[in-house]
Amino acid sequence: MKKILIVEDNELNIKLFFDILAYQKYNVDKVFDGVEAYEKITNDSYDLIILDIQLPKLDGFSLLEKLKNENIKIPPVIIA
Repeated sequence: MKKILIVEDNELNIKLFFDILAYQKYNVDKVFDGVEAYEKITNDSYDLIILDIQLPKLDGFSLLEKLKNENIKIPPVIIA
């Protein structure tokens, strides 16, 4: 089963993404800020990340840059 991480601080958007993907039988994790996303990505494996850019604590671009600079494997990312 494909595993997807949703990184979004807007509760309505995260619920929409989660409901659609869970209905399609994807394994979905969700986090609300860039720091939580960093922890999830470095401790787990994902097939796709849906990433908001304007996030609290660590924005989406900074998150991707941090992962790249630390040579952490980044799965395909959809910027939302």
